Amino acid sequence: MSQSPLEIPHDLLQLCPIQSSIAKCLTLLREAKINFLNLGCLIICPEQHCYFVFQSKQLMRIERLDTVQ
Repeated sequence: MSQSPLEIPHDLLQLCPIQSSIAKCLTLLREAKINFLNLGCLIICPEQHCYFVFQSKQLMRIERLDTVQ
């Protein structure tokens, strides 16, 4: 089932709930075989069209990526 880039995939919100640690999210993303780019306070998941924002090593929010067409 393909996810719309306009919404955050529900699976990701369940996988990494708000206030999760960056270490836990990275581990869970690897275990789920989700491709990502770790930029420290920001983790980008291009195939899921979203990115994770961390502050003080805690997940603050997950935002969608705007796609350029």
